[in-house]
Amino acid sequence: MSMYDLIANNYSEIFPLEPQKIEFIKSYCSKTKANILDIGCATGDLALELSKQGGSVVGIDLNEKMIDIANQKKQQSMNIKFEVLNMLDIDKNERFDCVVCLGNTLPHLPSWKDIDSLFSKVHAVLNEQGTFIFQILNYDKIIKEKKIQFATIEGKGFIFERNYTEITDERIVFQIKYYDKMTKITYRDSTDLLPLVKNDLLRCLRENGFKKMECYSDYTKHDSNSNDFYTIYVAKNE
Repeated sequence: MSMYDLIANNYSEIFPLEPQKIEFIKSYCSKTKANILDIGCATGDLALELSKQGGSVVGIDLNEKMIDIANQKKQQSMNIKFEVLNMLDIDKNERFDCVVCLGNTLPHLPSWKDIDSLFSKVHAVLNEQGTFIFQILNYDKIIKEKKIQFATIEGKGFIFERNYTEITDERIVFQIKYYDKMTKITYRDSTDLLPLVKNDLLRCLRENGFKKMECYSDYTKHDSNSNDFYTIYVAKNE
């Protein structure tokens, strides 16, 4: 069982959808029936809400269990599709008004070469006035301080803990501990993350054709600063 299999059934409780995320995305993608790609859609809450708002949405994730749960939530009337797909394999024949990649998904790519490839592919699938929105933790701060404090999340049936270890410029080990209250079993797993620092991300976006970039501390559009817990990046083709 993988790390994300462990938390799939409780993903919506662990990471509830914030209404501000929807309003933030809509402020950049206000077109009626906009085509939206959600990279790393998990169990689909964001994609489903964007669809309810009138968007035509494609949600992709590598985890089959997450996608199964997302498909179970989907209503027949919704203009939405979920599929198990690597973000590096997005279809160049499709075009989108907005591509979103939230929830610290990008650092799961293994190298800057892959980041460069993804940015190139996202630029290619965006319409002329399209927007790319992604959110990651503030790795400039994490690398500098060699630590990050995650809150413990407790639900009715579980306790979920996260931790970063072996923090370097090239690699961070992301560890989770999941305690199942019913079975009284504790599960542990870990995966490597790529620390993505701001200057290198902005340079990579420019090199792949994005002409305007914005960085925010939160979904109410406060300007990004060095003390952010996470950073939201907005890159435009215009």
